[in-house]
This record gives sequence, C-alpha cells and structure tokens, in this order.
Amino acid sequence: MNNDHELIEQVRKLSDEAAIRQLVQQYCFVIDDHDIDGIAQCFCEDSRYRSEDGVFDVQGRDAIASYFRQRMASLGPSTHVAHGHVVTLDDADPDRAVGRVSSHAEVVGDGVPM
Repeated sequence: MNNDHELIEQVRKLSDEAAIRQLVQQYCFVIDDHDIDGIAQCFCEDSRYRSEDGVFDVQGRDAIASYFRQRMASLGPSTHVAHGHVVTLDDADPDRAVGRVSSHAEVVGDGVPM
C-alpha cells in the first residue's frame, strides 16, 4: 500500500464484509425468535426475497414482513445456522456486493420436524 487512501479503502472493504456477515447471523437469530420487526430490519426497502424454485417471490420490506408473519403462523421452533460466506465486493460500486452463504435450518412446520 502506497498511501493512506489505499489503507482506508482496505479497512472499508473489511468493515463492509464484516457487516454483511453480521447481517446473515442477525437474520438467523431473528428468524428463530420469530421477530417479525427484526426480520424486516434485515432487508432494505427495495429488497426482494424469493425461493430458487419460485414457490414464493416478494418485494419490499413491508411485503417481506407480511410474508414472514403469515409463514411463522405454521412454524414452531427452529434453528438456523450459517456456516460459511463468500462475499465479493463490487470495486466499481461500493454500495454493491454479491455473495453466497452455506447454511442449514432445522424447523418444525405444522408440528412436523423438518
């Protein structure tokens, strides 16, 4: 690193990655607590939450909260665990990142462990 600007940029990137990882952990906690307000706070106003198979697809923080409120009505205890993250920050846009999380969930739906 040849100057303070590069050091500041590296610290920003590390801080951004840490915030993303913390968000994933927070999501696990609020899901398991059935905390709808906490779940909503994990998403920005223009978020999209969807399943890969197309079973659900909701857009916007309020719609996501509504989806979880309905979904939680049939769910009992759960344990969501995030194992590992791959985060790629966009060098051209400091407000953009993509990533993947390896995780699993143990849930009880309609009284049936899954």
